[in-house]
Amino acid sequence: MGRLVAVPDTDGELTTSLGRLEEVLLQLQPYEAGDDPAPLGLGEVALEALQRILGRVLAAERGPTPELIASGGTFELIPVRFVELDNGDLGAIGQTIAALGLALLPGGEEAAAEVLREFIDDREQPSDLVASFARAHGLLDLAPDDDARLLAAVTEGKTGRVLLTVDEERAYKRLTDRVLAMFHLNDPLARFLYRGS
Repeated sequence: MGRLVAVPDTDGELTTSLGRLEEVLLQLQPYEAGDDPAPLGLGEVALEALQRILGRVLAAERGPTPELIASGGTFELIPVRFVELDNGDLGAIGQTIAALGLALLPGGEEAAAEVLREFIDDREQPSDLVASFARAHGLLDLAPDDDARLLAAVTEGKTGRVLLTVDEERAYKRLTDRVLAMFHLNDPLARFLYRGS
């Protein structure tokens, strides 16, 4: 069963997080048929669910998108694209990220924790990496509401400039308030980019 998902332009941060999660899951897969299965149930089912999601999000980001203009006509808003993702895939990825988080706890699955350590840079802890996965999943798992459905209808099949009405701009602000809270953790710079103030 599908779910309408709003995918705002994150300047590649969303797909980077999903891509890093894919690399972690690939590293956890057995090399040969006789090897032990991936730990924590993070086998092919989880990997395939993630790859379907990542494929849909990448396709949306690479496709044309309208330039959303605030109702006053003076400010270009951060673009938002809409995709349909499978509820089962989203659930599988949520379980995957939870399992990776558990691996970092004392007594957790050491093989998974070691793989996470391999993918961090000097400024990160493994928990930061898992948190980035959780923010990406949380953004994609936001429940669709009337605001998302309205903006999806307004932007469907359109390219070029789209001047929003006052009500459509209010819907955009409510939707992006949820995005700012979930994905950007209410970062002031992200708020400025979405709001211009």
